[in-house]
Formats: sequence, C-alpha cells, structure tokens
Amino acid sequence: MNAAAAQDSPDVLPPFEGAVPPGERLAAQSGPLARAASVLAGRFGRGGMALTYGIDAGVPTARGIAAGFARPGAPGRRALPALALDPAYGDIARQVRRLANPCDVMIAVVPSTPTNGTAAPLNAAAVLGLPIIALTASGAGYVGDVTDHVIASSSASPLLTAEFHTFTHDVLEHLVHLALVHRPPVGLGPAAVPDARLVEAARVRAAELAASRAGLLRPYERRLSACATVLARALTRGSRLFVVDDGDDRYAETVARAFAAPSHSGAAPLPVLSPHGGASEPGDVTLALFTGDDTAEMVSILAAARWKSQLTLAFTGPAGQNLRRGDLADHVLVVPDGPSRRVRETHLTWSSALWEFTHRALRRPPR
Repeated sequence: MNAAAAQDSPDVLPPFEGAVPPGERLAAQSGPLARAASVLAGRFGRGGMALTYGIDAGVPTARGIAAGFARPGAPGRRALPALALDPAYGDIARQVRRLANPCDVMIAVVPSTPTNGTAAPLNAAAVLGLPIIALTASGAGYVGDVTDHVIASSSASPLLTAEFHTFTHDVLEHLVHLALVHRPPVGLGPAAVPDARLVEAARVRAAELAASRAGLLRPYERRLSACATVLARALTRGSRLFVVDDGDDRYAETVARAFAAPSHSGAAPLPVLSPHGGASEPGDVTLALFTGDDTAEMVSILAAARWKSQLTLAFTGPAGQNLRRGDLADHVLVVPDGPSRRVRETHLTWSSALWEFTHRALRRPPR
C-alpha cells in the first residue's frame, strides 16, 4: 500500500501514526519509571522479593516480569527473587497473604477494565506494607487508591497497551540492575527518590526501544500491507477472523479484542472469533501467532485451517522459517532469532501494524 493509497479517504491516518508509539509514551514517563525502579532496587537490596500478577492479557506479561528478574538474560546481571502469582493456583489475594513479607514489592499488570477481584490482591499487599507498582491502560484512579506508582499506557488500543507493558518491563529491569550496581539502595519506603542518572537512563532506554520497534516495522511494511489487503477483502465478503496462539491464548485474546473493537466513532466492529469464542468455519481467516518451537502444533493448526479452505496468516519465531517453503500458510512473517519474549514483542508490534493497515483498507472507497 503506497502513500497515494493512504489518501483515498481523508480521515485515514498514515501508517503507524494513528497513536503515539509505546516507546515515545514510555520516554515521557522516565521520572515515574525511575522512581518505581528505585523502589524495586531498594526492596531487592534488603532481601525482598517482587511479587507479580496480571489480569487478562497482563497474565503473561506478569510472568515475564518475574522470569526476567529471576533469570536475567544479560551477562553480568544477578538473579533477583521474583514470583508470578498465578490465578491457576487459586485466589490471588490469598496467595499474597500466604507468600508475601513486609519487605517485598508488588507489581500488578492491569491492561483492561478491572474486575471486582482486581483490587483484592492490591489491598492484601497494602495491608502488609508492600509498595505497589501498577502497569495500566489508564490513569492513576484506574486501580484504586492503594497503588504507590502507576505507569499508564494512556491508550485505548489493547495492542499498543500490551506493547507498552512489555517495553515497561524491559526498562524497569534495566534500571533496577543499574541502581543495584551504581547506588545500592538502603530505603524500604514506597517513595524512594531516584537520582538523575536513573531518569536519564530510563529516557535513553525508552528511545532505544522506540528505534528498535521502528526497525521491526520498516522491513515488513509492504508485507504487512499485503496481509491487511487480503484480510480486508475477506472480511468484506463476510469472512470472520479467527486468532489463535501456541501459548495460553491470552495474547490471541488481546489481538482478537483489538480487531473486534471499532476503529473510529460510528464504525462497526469486525467479525472476530477469539480462541474461546467458537469454532472457525470454511471461508474464515486464521491468524496464527507462534512463539515456541513446537512445529508439530504449528503444522496442525495451519493444516486444519487449510482443510477448511481458510485464508491463513502466520506470525512465527525461528521455528517457523520452513513454513515459507510450504503451502500451509498464505502469508508468513518470521522473527529469525531471539528468545520467546522478543518474538512475542515483535508479534504484538506486527499485529498493531496489521490492525491499522486493515482498517485503512476497509475504509478506502471501492475502485
């Protein structure tokens, strides 16, 4: 899709400019990021642990935050005690009361509208004296009055919010290790004051992530545009979009919700099936997000879609490189290397671009 096509409709935005990119949003919050990192470093420095939990699409992000602290991938970084509280193991508030100590810290990832149970774990942590860092989609009042630090995406897009939270995870981890190396904190209070070096480091790291995101988009812009064009044609003919991933389906749910939401006031939602929203049918479109190395599952999902004569789009990690030579997918975009966390971040970025291109194609007048 070229620049001329973007002008077919006067209210269509240019590619990737419909919202402030996550990296730029993050750079504007370098102060809050540095303060939150100082609190985390202070707790780690006194033997405390980071407890993380999330709701909806925030669950895998919360797991990733805990794993990033406990098993740092960068050389020279020491493992830090962190634990992801999992709703699969029962009530989160009860887990907080059973596992937390007063010297710990809570990180909550709340990317969507809070449920009645969202505040209970936060209240339980507050009663124990834990400082609470909340990653949200909206502002400070979004998760109640008990949070000490709120880092908000300020975006209505589930995809941009998910990207923002993964970037926030990266910056916080980077800043915590800097704080522990250069200025071991001694305080436990939730209002730790960061030094100017941390604020600047947050700004620099956010700028690096913004540049990295742009680098993920530019080489694939034409291919993402082609994917969006065929997807828009299929949706116009009455097809539905079925989104699936090879994890616990929470990222697929995030992508599905984003595509189902209207793109602008007065627009109709797109016909989308989430992984738990029913079975796809012949003629539908399958968007498959593959992060892991299970090529058998990858082939099984795409073969089932092919058997139903569906249009198939696949975003994969390194294990999907052979799909380029097969006939199981109509369009394949491959992240050639990197850990699963980076693969997932790339898929979220591509999904954001695909969403925007698709709505641009749908809003163009017929030729």
